[in-house]
Amino acid sequence: MSYFKSFPKELYQFANGDKAIMQNLSVYVDIVDQMKENAAFYQNYYIQDGDRPDNVSHRLYKNSKLHWTFFIMNDSIRERGWPLSKSSIVEKCKEDLPNITLETRDDIDMFLKGIVVQGSISGATGTVVRTDTSLGQVIIELTDETNFVVDDVINDVESNVSQTPTVLSVQLEYLSAHHYTDEEGEFVDYRTKEGWNDSALKMTNLDYYQQQNEELRQIRVIKPSSVNLISSMFNKAVTS
Repeated sequence: MSYFKSFPKELYQFANGDKAIMQNLSVYVDIVDQMKENAAFYQNYYIQDGDRPDNVSHRLYKNSKLHWTFFIMNDSIRERGWPLSKSSIVEKCKEDLPNITLETRDDIDMFLKGIVVQGSISGATGTVVRTDTSLGQVIIELTDETNFVVDDVINDVESNVSQTPTVLSVQLEYLSAHHYTDEEGEFVDYRTKEGWNDSALKMTNLDYYQQQNEELRQIRVIKPSSVNLISSMFNKAVTS
């Protein structure tokens, strides 16, 4: 990546005593902050679905190697990565959240991570991945293809628990609630002191992934008329 070529090289000693010449990637250049906030040097850009950094760089600058400028101009994509395509973000959400979610309004404090539970009707078994009492969720990694069903009573198979919650819904984890909002999209508590907030609107985990991914698409880029000047100034500042 051309971005790293200008970084200074220093002698670095590892914990075991070995030494090596390495580039100092921690070098900070003030010019980055200066141009980030100077409207004379940047313009807004919306990353289209399927765009790659090198493609956008070539489209803007006729040079695919200047994609590193997008990352120094935008903390969001530097910290969280380039936005994924619409199909890829769905697959990532499924990959990250592959389990099932059992929703209940009963007490679930006793279902700790790692315990094995069974459904009284379905006979399905699985291991508790986590619980969220604020959302009334027990996330389960299934033992086999047998799934829990509505009205199942969840039992801890290794102990005699006097209180056992009843399943109100069974959902794929990536389609279950991430949080709840009001009609204006503001976060609200789903479980309150007065009970459960039935007027709240559910934002699923997939909705949340897609929202976060969409936010990454709006970035600032150096204006084509300024990119060569800024790139040159940046490289000189790094090596000085």
